[in-house]
Amino acid sequence: MIRTEELRTLPIEYDDVIWNSFARDHSVTAKSIEEKAKILKTMIRDGQATLNQKRMEWTNIGVTGIFQNYSVYENNRLELNELLYHLGLIPEVASIDGRLLTTEQTEELTSCCQQGKRYLRYTPNRLGKVDISHINDECCSQYVDLALKDKVAIWKETHLRKEFLNRVWKMEQAKTLTSEAFQSSTSVRLETGSLSLLKTPVTYKAVDVYQRFGSDTLIHCSYVNSETLDECAARGYLNKSELDSLRKLVDVQERYILMTRQTEEEKHRQLDFKSKKLSWISQSKSFGNGSAI
Repeated sequence: MIRTEELRTLPIEYDDVIWNSFARDHSVTAKSIEEKAKILKTMIRDGQATLNQKRMEWTNIGVTGIFQNYSVYENNRLELNELLYHLGLIPEVASIDGRLLTTEQTEELTSCCQQGKRYLRYTPNRLGKVDISHINDECCSQYVDLALKDKVAIWKETHLRKEFLNRVWKMEQAKTLTSEAFQSSTSVRLETGSLSLLKTPVTYKAVDVYQRFGSDTLIHCSYVNSETLDECAARGYLNKSELDSLRKLVDVQERYILMTRQTEEEKHRQLDFKSKKLSWISQSKSFGNGSAI
């Protein structure tokens, strides 16, 4: 099996033999580690729930665990988009659903859209399939009786290793995408499966849609992130009672977030940046007439 340190030294050019070995060994290692991290997270979540703690910080380890409630809504989408447009908020809280644009509109936006990124997907066949059914029993026998902080420490080590393997996979994808094998074909067969060339969807900016086609198309093609809407309402950029009149609460669910200190700090930076942008919009002279776009 390829050792972790060896995964960084694969050749740039595509090679059947090496990719057979790399794809299979990486798949085995990555899936095993991912399953181990998942099981440990469940153990930690259950342990924290038993202590009745919404938030716990293991400062010495650099990990935080949080139980977080979130609301699930059904929106009156078009009326909500119209409200957001007139408040000048739609560029910050909405994305464009390209499926709602006409063929002519997508063609006109070709010069300014964000093209999808090419990536490889490895699909194992019978020889390449990974059996991880034993991981659960192994984790239970090894970790179930450990102290909560020890489980957290092992989860962090496992999580960081998983992230490293994901970076390695992306690096090797980037190298292989430039090889001749994928210049003339979208799929390559391996002994253990196949590599398929795929592409993420094209993305469009609200400002570009507005400038070319006007407010009606923008309102028709936008979709909204509900959590960002709640954030706008909480910060006073959006009237909550007006917002609630345009959506129906369907459910309140709970999720458990386990993250490293570095990840939490990055989330705070992103929220701070988003808050400053929304604050700028709310204070701009054009706020309230849609022209902040």
